[in-house]
Amino acid sequence: MSIPFTNLDLIALALFFIGWIGYNAVFDWLPHLRPQSVNRHMFDVRSAWMTRMLQRENRMVDSQLLGHLISSVSFFASTTVLLMAGLLGLLAAAEEAHRVVGELGFSAQAPKVVFELKVLLLIAILVYGFFKFTWSLRQFNYTVAL
Repeated sequence: MSIPFTNLDLIALALFFIGWIGYNAVFDWLPHLRPQSVNRHMFDVRSAWMTRMLQRENRMVDSQLLGHLISSVSFFASTTVLLMAGLLGLLAAAEEAHRVVGELGFSAQAPKVVFELKVLLLIAILVYGFFKFTWSLRQFNYTVAL
């Protein structure tokens, strides 16, 4: 079965994966080539904060900050679950959604199978995000336990 992707679809998909893999290569796999990014700067700030926290007697503010971090990550994780549920509902009514999107006027008319594959790609991205948020929540819980 041949999936009728347009050249624009293939270019967009290639740019998406190049961007995803390129981002991971720069920020995860090549630490010696990594620029001073926001993530790296926050890692340095958190390390200094944890070092100072161990030297203080009153750690109430620190525990409140950790609680806020855990709440934020939990919020984002639950939001990804809600978005996944919405996209699964969209996939269940794919025929009607495909018709509505085709009538918008500013979107290109694509075959239904391409529309469904795009929705599945969004679901896969959200599943990946959910597991990343869940892993970071687990990391924060380890930090609180320490």
